[in-house]
Amino acid sequence: MMIPENLNLTTYYLDENITRGRGDRVAVHYRDETYTFNDLCRLTNQVGNVLKELKVGFEDRVLLILQDSPEWVAGWFATMKIGGVATHAYTYLLPSDYEYFLNYVRPKVVFVDQTTLSQVREAARGSIHRMKILVSGETLPQLGNAEYSLKDLLEKASPVLEAAPTRKDDVALWNFSGGTTGKSKGVPHLHHDGIPAFESFQYSVHYTPDDIVYPVPKLFFHYARDLGMNWPLRAGSSVVLWPERSTVESVFECLFKYQPTVMLNVPTMMRAMLQSPLAKDADLSFVRLCISSGEALSAQLYKEFTEVFGVEVVNSIGSAETALAYFFDKPGKVVPGAAGKVPPLVEIKLVDATAGKWEKERRASFMSGPTLQDRIIIWNMRRPKKLS
Repeated sequence: MMIPENLNLTTYYLDENITRGRGDRVAVHYRDETYTFNDLCRLTNQVGNVLKELKVGFEDRVLLILQDSPEWVAGWFATMKIGGVATHAYTYLLPSDYEYFLNYVRPKVVFVDQTTLSQVREAARGSIHRMKILVSGETLPQLGNAEYSLKDLLEKASPVLEAAPTRKDDVALWNFSGGTTGKSKGVPHLHHDGIPAFESFQYSVHYTPDDIVYPVPKLFFHYARDLGMNWPLRAGSSVVLWPERSTVESVFECLFKYQPTVMLNVPTMMRAMLQSPLAKDADLSFVRLCISSGEALSAQLYKEFTEVFGVEVVNSIGSAETALAYFFDKPGKVVPGAAGKVPPLVEIKLVDATAGKWEKERRASFMSGPTLQDRIIIWNMRRPKKLS
């Protein structure tokens, strides 16, 4: 796979839809509104010019802490388009948690809305790092020092913005780990990481411009951000954004309202859907595929979900460190209860305790920054008695 030396992920994921003639197609469904690719690119450019006005420069970090919305999407793409580094945090955390993120990320700008403004304000007072707070929303409370209304700044911002001359090995974004070994840790990814990640996924699922993709998890999960925003937009698909916390009732409401063709889900919500009274008469025939990730998908849950709703489910396993799934089911070839198949551009190596020296050498090589095509995922387990 040839990756160009000069590369900007926002151009790759979003702007190329305009050159491909998709400008008037719907990119985002949000509440009762729709945004075309022209609308989304225009908003992204305006937000990019706002960030530049707030002195966000090359490789400066921008931290998104707001509900799913067109402004979230535009803030993400705008940051990378001007050469900044985009990252994000949960919207349901305590001020002490946000203080950790502020001190860890050290963002030039924190992007919030009314649901997170007060918690981030409190966190900023205790932070050792000074930053500006950009607040999204129509009606805002009194803003203080270093706090800015996005709505007011957008009114003066130009909708024209050239992508920064980023190179493929420049940092584009941070993923955050799940925090299983302590506090969540940032994992930098480069602009070139996005291309093999998309191509590997696209081989299995094949998003099309006719797809409508609905992520049940929020965009602050990189699983939802990539599979539910970056990659469908790259393919010309439209995405559904639901700002409030997902409940089983809101999931069914979104399904019936937008009739997505692809649903991103997690096993916990899939079980809740099966137990809901709404499941009895739910016609989900418009959904061609349900993607599951975040937890183990048991064979029993797979069987019950596919039988009750008539929707095929594929399993995905990835991590913040890889930027792509290293196990992914191929639709039509699912083995219930299995981890999935190894997709293109991924190599799996099974090692046992005697392979410690090889593993240390490979980890050292991994940390030195190979391209995704060259990465080998280390899967530690006991040597099986028999490999078929």
